[in-house]
Amino acid sequence: MQGKVDGFFTYTTQLTLTAFDALHHPLDITTPAFQANLALSSDPGSSPNEFLRVFFPNSITSVTLAGAPFGGSFTLDNLKITSIPEPSTLLLLASSLAGLLGWRSVRRFPMRNRL
Repeated sequence: MQGKVDGFFTYTTQLTLTAFDALHHPLDITTPAFQANLALSSDPGSSPNEFLRVFFPNSITSVTLAGAPFGGSFTLDNLKITSIPEPSTLLLLASSLAGLLGWRSVRRFPMRNRL
């Protein structure tokens, strides 16, 4: 399954958002455009709630978010973790549902014994 993790960040220190696979290999790394994005920061163009996303066509099993080593360097809003099924997964789901519907119709209208 494909996966993505995203959210809106306000930060005082440069952040790093990293997605990993099951073997803990990095799949995607995202860093923001500014060193800080507070409304009072001196970075021109920065503003609170910058949108950051990590995405990978294969499954993401874990995500790390690194900021200041002692914490307190960011706030997060509207975190979304999404798994997007692959077409083969959707085909398997559709065929399972069709099988269940067929089984239900056979149970509902059994053939009568004829002598």
